[in-house]
Amino acid sequence: MKRLFQCAVLAACTAALSFAGCSNSAAPSVGSRATATHASPTRHAKHFDTVVPNHVLTYAIIFQKDHISPTQVAPFLDWAEVQGANANDFSQAGMKTVLYTDPNRVTPSDPMYSDDESTFAHDCSGNRITVNGRSGPTYQMDPLSPDLVQLWSAWVTWALKGGVHYDAIFDDSADSVHNDSAQPCNFDQSAWTGASNLMNAHLDQALIYNGLGTLAAGVTSPPPSIALNPTVTGGMLEGCYNNIDPNNPFPKKAVWQNFENSELTMAALNKMFVCRSLA
Repeated sequence: MKRLFQCAVLAACTAALSFAGCSNSAAPSVGSRATATHASPTRHAKHFDTVVPNHVLTYAIIFQKDHISPTQVAPFLDWAEVQGANANDFSQAGMKTVLYTDPNRVTPSDPMYSDDESTFAHDCSGNRITVNGRSGPTYQMDPLSPDLVQLWSAWVTWALKGGVHYDAIFDDSADSVHNDSAQPCNFDQSAWTGASNLMNAHLDQALIYNGLGTLAAGVTSPPPSIALNPTVTGGMLEGCYNNIDPNNPFPKKAVWQNFENSELTMAALNKMFVCRSLA
């Protein structure tokens, strides 16, 4: 039987490395090793300039069907991405809770899907853009649309009704047009990032975005989503130091260095860094 919950507290070395994450899909997956780091340094590593935290935060994605007891995992888990029915139980057990959302890519069955055409990204022929290899179909949404901001806000408000407690909102597929069927018409990454930051600010919630593993500008350039840090609490790097492909299990050379630089940048900015192993 597969282990449905895995978390590991790693010893910090020259940099605080970790393994964690969330699915880049309309519904997150369970079973990944999940840890996070936050720049809360308490001492300096000898012979290194890097500041080392004395605790590596842990993060896990949990479904109701997993039947995981909040009190049993509380000694080992800091952050839990859970469904609404479980949020208060995990919160009362002492963990921070995260609400999964993806306002950036939706299918017709998703709660943020609507008939408002302005919320969808389009190519220069006016066609909706889909995400390659995704069922549904999965549509790329447009953060430049004011209506999309309203849809996201309405969904989060609904999820929080009745006193459901979440400490942060997860923003999947953030600031990305990776693997799309076409590029949005007249696409400009700076404008796309700026619009995403405006969406975040309008939501007015603590946010954790997923996108640090998407190196759209090339393997030596920072991920575009790292520019979302002014409006978020933290970010996730999916596939961090461990890929899902058994034939290519580890990022290599420039990609590995890029991931390290992203983690160090997050620490320098005092942002939580969630590192998801896809193994």
